[in-house]
Amino acid sequence: MNFSDRVEEVRNAADIVDVIGDYLRLQKRGKNYIALCPFHNEKTPSFNVSPERRIFKCFGCGKGGNVFTFLMEMEKISYKEAVRTLAERYGIRWEDHPRSPEQEQAKDALYAAMTFAVRFYRQVLAGEKGASARKYLRRRGWNDETTERFQIGVAPDAWDALLTGVRKNGLDESPFVAAGLLTEKDDGHKYDYFRNRLLFPIFSPSGRPVGFGGRVLGDDKERKYINTRDTGIYSKSNVVYGLYQAKDAIRKENQVVLVEGYADVLSLHQAGIRNVVAASGTALTTAQVKLLGRYTSQFLFVFDADSAGASAMLRGIELIMEAGYEVAIVALPQGEDPDSVVQKLGADEMLRLLRQSVHFVDFVAGKYQREGMLETPDGKAKAVHHTIELIARIPDPIRRDFYIKSLAEKFSIYESRLWDALNARLSKKTSRRTPAPVARGSDPGAEQSLESLLADLPAREKTFLQDVLSVKTDVASVILRHVRIDDLQHPLCRKILRHLIEQEEMTGAVDVEALMSMVPDTDAQALLTELLMPRHASSERWNDFRYVNVDDAERAAFESLKTILTDSIDRRLRRLQAKQREISGESEDFHKTLRLFQELITLKQRIQKATTLDQLPHVVNISPEGIPESIRNDAAELSDDIQATSG
Repeated sequence: MNFSDRVEEVRNAADIVDVIGDYLRLQKRGKNYIALCPFHNEKTPSFNVSPERRIFKCFGCGKGGNVFTFLMEMEKISYKEAVRTLAERYGIRWEDHPRSPEQEQAKDALYAAMTFAVRFYRQVLAGEKGASARKYLRRRGWNDETTERFQIGVAPDAWDALLTGVRKNGLDESPFVAAGLLTEKDDGHKYDYFRNRLLFPIFSPSGRPVGFGGRVLGDDKERKYINTRDTGIYSKSNVVYGLYQAKDAIRKENQVVLVEGYADVLSLHQAGIRNVVAASGTALTTAQVKLLGRYTSQFLFVFDADSAGASAMLRGIELIMEAGYEVAIVALPQGEDPDSVVQKLGADEMLRLLRQSVHFVDFVAGKYQREGMLETPDGKAKAVHHTIELIARIPDPIRRDFYIKSLAEKFSIYESRLWDALNARLSKKTSRRTPAPVARGSDPGAEQSLESLLADLPAREKTFLQDVLSVKTDVASVILRHVRIDDLQHPLCRKILRHLIEQEEMTGAVDVEALMSMVPDTDAQALLTELLMPRHASSERWNDFRYVNVDDAERAAFESLKTILTDSIDRRLRRLQAKQREISGESEDFHKTLRLFQELITLKQRIQKATTLDQLPHVVNISPEGIPESIRNDAAELSDDIQATSG
C-alpha cells in the first residue's frame, strides 16, 4: 500500500468531531458543531465542524481544513506527523511509510522514550520494588482504578534502574537523555533522573505522555517534587496535569476545577469530581489559560487561602479575566487542601464547598480583611485600587459593570468614584498600548492577509466553485471538461479549480474529502472549507440566478458555468477591442483579430442559448498563426486562442 492509500485509510477512519473534541468544547448546532476558535481571540463561537463533510471552518479568522490540517495547526507538527498520529490513535499500522525528516524522527523518539518509561515505572510499582510505594498509595486512599487511570508509577531507589531496562531492551539511550529521563555526565556516564520517587505521568490532551512529576518517597532530604525538564515535547508552562483524564468532564460540566497539586487531582477525581486539573508550576500561565479555554470559559479555583498558592492564584485570576473568562474561588477550611478535605470530610463536603464558590471581588476582599488591610483608610484604598486593576482586565464592559456594583456594595463606596478610578485605569492602559492590528493567532499578518483574500473573492467565481462541489461527481466531471483555469480571475479560485481538474483527470471523479488532502497551502484550504461550509447563501447568487430553482443543484451549477464562460469571453472581447484600436484598419492583423472577435461573439451566443450541458459547444485550441504575439497573448486566456467548433 502506497503513502496516498494509507492517508486515505487514516482519513476514512478518523472522526473529526472526536479529534477536535479533544481540544475544543464542541456544541451541537443542527448538523454541525460550533466552538470558540483556538486560532484567534473571540467571545462568540464562529468555529464550525461539519461531520458530514469532515472539515472545520472558522468564519472569524478564515482558518479551515480537514482533520489533518487541524492537528497540524494545534500541535505544530508536519502533515506526515499528523497522519501518523491519527494512524496510531485509530489502530492503523504505520510501518511502511516514507522516512520522516530528522526533526520529526527525533520527536517521535522522545514520545517513544516517554511511553517506554511510563510502562517501565508501572511495572516497577506492580513488582517487588514497588511494595513501599503501594503502601503509600493505599495510605493516601487512592485505589487501583485511580492509579491505573493516571498511570501512576514508581522509580526505585537506584541510580540505574531505567538505564538497565533501556539497555536490556536494546534501545537507543540518546532519546531518553533528550527526554530528561536519563542524565549524562561530561564523561559520558549516564544515570536515572528520577530515583526513589512516586511518578505522575503528564499527558498531552491527545493522550501522549510528555513528562513526569515526581514526589520523593521516604525521609530523603531532596526536594519534595521535581518535574521533567523542558524538552522537545514538554514545556512546564504549556501543559496541565490531568487534562487528558478530565477533558470530557470539563466539556460536560462547562467548568474546570483548578487545584494546586497532583494529589488534589487524584483525590477529587476519585471522589467523582472529574473536571479537575492542576497547573504544573506554582502559577497559572497564559498558555495554560488558553489551553483550558478550549474546553470551557468557567474557571473554578480551589486553593487554601493561607497557603503560598494564594498569591499565585491571584496572578492566575488576572490572566483568566484578561482572556475574558469567568472565574470563581472556593474557600477551604483553615489548614485544609482539596486532598485532605476529601480524605477527612468526604466527597459530599467537597461538593458542598464547590457549590459555595464566590466571585473574585468577595475573595479579594476576604483576603485583604484577613491581612488587616481593611482596618485603615490607606489599606482599604490600596485594596480597592488593586481590585479595580483586576476589573480593568475584563474585556467585556457589561461584566465590568456588574463587578463595579459588587465592589461598591462590598466596600461601601459610591459607584461613581469607582467608575472614575476604572476609567482612569482603562485610559492609562489604552495610552500605553502600541497601535497595532488585533492579534489573531500565531501569525497576525498572514491571517489578516487571508481574511482580505477571502473577502475579495468574486461572488460569481465563488458560487461556481460551490456549485461544482455540490453536485454529483459525474456531473462535476462533465462541468470541469467545459471550463479552463483561466476562466477564473481570482488566484485562489484558480488554484482550487486547478486541483479539481487535476483530480478529475487523474481519477475520473471528484472526491471532495480527498481534495482537501491534495490542496497544499493554508490559503487554498481556507477557501475550500469556506466553499464547502458557507456561512449563509450568497445574495448575489440570488440576483444573478433568480430564475433558477436553487434547490436543483445541477441546474444551478449549469447556470453558474454559463455565467463563468460568458464572463470570460466578455473579458477577452474587451481586450481584443482595445488591441483593434491600436492596429491599422487596413492591415491583415486587423482583419484576423476581427474574425477572432466574431468567433468569440458566436461562441458566447451559443453558450447563452444552451439549456443543457450537452448543448454547450466545446472549446478547442486553434492555431494563432499570423497573429501578432501581443494579440495572441491577450486572446489566448482559455488556452492559446478560442473558437467555436461546428455542430
